[in-house]
Amino acid sequence: MGRPALTARDIKEAIEERILRGHYAPGGPLPSVRQLGAELGASPSTVSRALQELEREGWVQVASRRGAVVARTLPRTEGAHTTVEAQMQRLAMRWRLSGRSRDELERIVTDVIEEVFRPEPTVYFLECNPVDLARMTAEVQREAPEHRVVPMLIEEARAGPGVLAGRTVIVPFFHLADVRAFLTDDVDLVPLNFAPAQEFMRALAELPQNTRIGVIARDERSRRRIEGLVHQYSLAQVRSVTVDRLEEVDRLIRDSDVIVTANSAAVPPERLAAARRTLTVEFALERGELGLSRLLLRDPAPAAAETVEAG
Repeated sequence: MGRPALTARDIKEAIEERILRGHYAPGGPLPSVRQLGAELGASPSTVSRALQELEREGWVQVASRRGAVVARTLPRTEGAHTTVEAQMQRLAMRWRLSGRSRDELERIVTDVIEEVFRPEPTVYFLECNPVDLARMTAEVQREAPEHRVVPMLIEEARAGPGVLAGRTVIVPFFHLADVRAFLTDDVDLVPLNFAPAQEFMRALAELPQNTRIGVIARDERSRRRIEGLVHQYSLAQVRSVTVDRLEEVDRLIRDSDVIVTANSAAVPPERLAAARRTLTVEFALERGELGLSRLLLRDPAPAAAETVEAG
């Protein structure tokens, strides 16, 4: 006989436990419904019902575009003390009736308490825009489940670098020079390699050689980086411009067959709507970074974690 199917209540309790243990940080993203279903062994519809109940109780916030995000302030459970005490009394009574010793039960309870309340190392992940920040933080969190990964925008870190003093900070290699310019020397920087997603690389490689590609980027540094990516995967003709030069942006959109941009560019939607076709650069953690958990074990003992606004 197969294992009974998990209910929405089972999934809800499993996600609650992960939130309480810091596996999903307050204000941080949850994995997608499909990812949660695969991890927990439940159908997407069951996970969706569990998320709806979690949202109703104030554990998460669900948005159609961003997915589910853990609430920054977790709900208080009324009567929790009474419920836990009653459960422990029943457990102790059953233990005693089984003829087992008090010392053994006390040892098990102590071990459980030490495991549950052991502080989990907190690391910070920096990115330059909210869309990529949420998605890339989720990837890092999956690769380092025993750490609490707190998302922070680079501009927020630049405005208040003191919050990261003495911390471990994860940053994509292509932002390493940016953050080194303002972080203090006592920050333990862990750069990770995020590469263009396979779908983006394939789309570029399949473009005909005579395709006219226009690149729109946030600033000069991003413009050079994205233009370099396009040249790496495509033989098409490439022109580029920064998003602040609106007249040139409009001209580039009008004259290009394909517009390539990044989430950080924040191109006005009304302008981008005139493009014949758009490709957005998406980055994914390279599989070679699967040793991330071991790499982060060098963390110093963590201080109390702050709640960080992710934008």
